[in-house]
Amino acid sequence: MGCSQSKTNEHEVVNPNDAVGEGTDTVVAQQTVTIEGAATTKVEEEVPTTTEETLVNESEEVDVATKEEPTVEVKTPIHAFQFVPGEISFDEYGVAFYNFDGSNPAEPSQDIHVCKRYSEFKDMRAEISKLMASEKNVAPDQQDKFQTYPALPSMPKANAVTYLLGRGNKKVVNEREAQFVKILNAISRHPIAFQSKTFTDFIAPSRTYDPLNPDGLEFSLIELSIAKRPGGAEVGPMKAEVSEVVAQDKKIPDGTLTFSPVKVAANEKGVMFYEFSGSSREDPADRVIISKRYSEFRTMHAKVSEIMASEKNVPSKQRYLFQTHPALPEFPYANVWVFLRSQEGVVEEREAQFTKILNAISRHPVAFQSKAFRDFMAVL
Repeated sequence: MGCSQSKTNEHEVVNPNDAVGEGTDTVVAQQTVTIEGAATTKVEEEVPTTTEETLVNESEEVDVATKEEPTVEVKTPIHAFQFVPGEISFDEYGVAFYNFDGSNPAEPSQDIHVCKRYSEFKDMRAEISKLMASEKNVAPDQQDKFQTYPALPSMPKANAVTYLLGRGNKKVVNEREAQFVKILNAISRHPIAFQSKTFTDFIAPSRTYDPLNPDGLEFSLIELSIAKRPGGAEVGPMKAEVSEVVAQDKKIPDGTLTFSPVKVAANEKGVMFYEFSGSSREDPADRVIISKRYSEFRTMHAKVSEIMASEKNVPSKQRYLFQTHPALPEFPYANVWVFLRSQEGVVEEREAQFTKILNAISRHPVAFQSKAFRDFMAVL
């Protein structure tokens, strides 16, 4: 029976602590699962809210970026002109004029023509460079545009080499023309510089003399001939000057011509031709026009000077005339100093001296009738 009781006791006795422990574990586990589930649910509920806010912010950033892009990317304004080179012309002093045609693709009726000298380009660029060099020189709302446009190209070189070569040198003028085109187009694409007063004044039509179109006519480069006096290419000698000379000089023999300058013309190679008009007091309508180079004047002067230098070179019956006529004026200098001086002054001095030479020969009956001068006056 003892054994029976032991078995009975083994089956009936239950440890309350174990039961409680097991129950507690179950409850805790359930509670833990419940809390974790709640936490998971809470996280899952919060995720959509965070995602929506992020998308909204990103959408706003994209919109802002999209709005800013046109300002950064547009580098060629609608109003921009496209400049192309035209002809290079020279005035009576050998000064080069650079011609350019500007067209607006958006408005063809706004096409313009620019004819300027090197010095005018230099002055304009100096002022424009101040606008394009620093943001401080423009309004604050336009300062961001300096990041989207190229810098202003430099001026073509002007040094001792180009000076000695001369402004009419083909290489010099071609290099300057190419650089001026770059400058014009760079300014045209910059909204601030293009609309500045300096540039609008530069491209505006003015009364500046245009060697290509002095009278509204079109000349080829070979036909460029610019009158010194106001009035254009058709201007002739000033009557007032001629009449005064005729009235003052009472020793002018009958049939003598009075010469006055008309114009100085440059051919396609830049060689200067000096043109003069000779008229007679007896018949003013009978005019003689001569157009000669410096070398032709020099050859004629050398031959005529031999006749006018000594009485021995003319018939004895005409030797008394040497007392009433001045000696032949000297020929204008042509040495290294001439090339180092301004070409404008050189051409002007030569023209004045050639006028004196022609009138001195015209007043000398022997020299005027000589074969050397007659050949010089003959039209080829």
